[in-house]
Amino acid sequence: MAKDAAHMGLVHRLPSMAASALWALVVFAPVLLLAAESAAAALADPGLLALAAPTGRRLGLMANTLGLSAAVALSAAAVGLLAGSVLWEWDAGPWSRLRWLPLALMPVPPYIHALSWMTVLDWLGAPVSGWAPTFLVEFMAYLPLGLGLSLVGFMGVDAQLVEAARLSRPDGDVFTRVVVPLVAPALVAAGGLVFAFTAADYSVPTLFSVNVYSLEVFSDFSATNQAARAMILSAPILLVTLLALWGSQSGIRSVVQREASSRPAPRLTYPWWLGTLRLLGLGVACAQVLVLLITLVSASGGPGSVAYAVSSASRDIAFTLLQAATTAALCVPLALVAAGRLSRGGSAWWLAVVAPLAVPSPLVGISVLRLAGASGLLYGSWLTPVWGTLVRFTPVACLVALAQMKRIDPQLFEAADLYGGSPGRAWLAVKLPLQAAGLAASAALVFAFTVGEMGSTLLTVPPGSSTVTIRVFNYLHYGGSDVVAGLCLVMAAAMAASGLIGLAMFNHRSREGGG
Repeated sequence: MAKDAAHMGLVHRLPSMAASALWALVVFAPVLLLAAESAAAALADPGLLALAAPTGRRLGLMANTLGLSAAVALSAAAVGLLAGSVLWEWDAGPWSRLRWLPLALMPVPPYIHALSWMTVLDWLGAPVSGWAPTFLVEFMAYLPLGLGLSLVGFMGVDAQLVEAARLSRPDGDVFTRVVVPLVAPALVAAGGLVFAFTAADYSVPTLFSVNVYSLEVFSDFSATNQAARAMILSAPILLVTLLALWGSQSGIRSVVQREASSRPAPRLTYPWWLGTLRLLGLGVACAQVLVLLITLVSASGGPGSVAYAVSSASRDIAFTLLQAATTAALCVPLALVAAGRLSRGGSAWWLAVVAPLAVPSPLVGISVLRLAGASGLLYGSWLTPVWGTLVRFTPVACLVALAQMKRIDPQLFEAADLYGGSPGRAWLAVKLPLQAAGLAASAALVFAFTVGEMGSTLLTVPPGSSTVTIRVFNYLHYGGSDVVAGLCLVMAAAMAASGLIGLAMFNHRSREGGG
């Protein structure tokens, strides 16, 4: 009897286990194959191991990269905290919707922010090369992520705890000693993600004539065409970013699983210095939005120039849309599988899901290219860059799908298992419709991120094809123009619209599953 029950349980779990294996194969197989080949190459030539220990010039690149990433992460979290505390109070009327605008701008890639701030720096007569403008652009590019996660943290604060603390302490102390610790997990999550994204990005440093470690990986592979060297060379930065994501894992879990408070945000009275800092933080967040909008519109040259820019890049736009739509569609089943595992899994599953975010984008492209070439699977086709963006952005889809799943009453899933008949029927008739909004949000956000992706696509795009991102990035090396600004404006609008659709779907609450 017990054996029969165990056998039936295994049979019911087989589809889930097969789907999990498929998810792991798609996401991890390229990097794992490259890691195995790198280990074999190191055994054959132990001298390659010296690449894994940064010395001399590479040590300086490593220190500069980590310093830049840490500075951007801390700044984005700090300004996100200050500006988020203001937006937290915008919980009624049209302001309650406008406060989510920064999250909609999150998919806009850093190189578009670079074009905007290059224009501003040129107007001001400030230097347009070096570490200072690089930090400024990276900070502004990832501020929406810091602000958005900070706002999620604020919305999860229990107003009753705050009101109880106000009975015995001044409002300033309540904010610093009660509210900030409650928001801290969201800030930790923001810091870890921004650190990983900044460490993996080389587009902005390249534009400002600054060398970073991820660019070194790309340059070495371009010069030698040896994937094993690239993997071993990436080991130090990969290890550090993995540790950063591991350290912020509890914060990510807290943000994803946190429910928004149903009570209105308390209206605290802040000391003058704290009130001033909050307004400055909000001002920086507003400047980020306004600079992006005003510079792109003013530099695009009007509707005629934008139409010409779009028509001249029509083939690249078509390829970009095909890649983004395919990636978004394929991410949905992967996100569905991983979200189900995460909802009942431990820290190992969480680290497995977020680990791809730590892999430098050039290494993702190299590993996908290597596996496609070795297996003959998809090599040289338009699906090769899709594979790269699947590896890069599946974590985003998984976290969004899980966050929406946590807003659904778990008793509905239990009832489906009890009364839905077969597992397949219960899944199709009840579980899948309940999760549809979260899956749609995942697809919309992945679409937006894929449109702006460059690091892996630059290596995997088939001959004769290109994306809008590659075209714009190549143009930027020769200075901004109305064509570049027009393309960036269209891309930013498309990604912001897709981000808004994703947020709208995420906030959708059906009568059956609404929280």
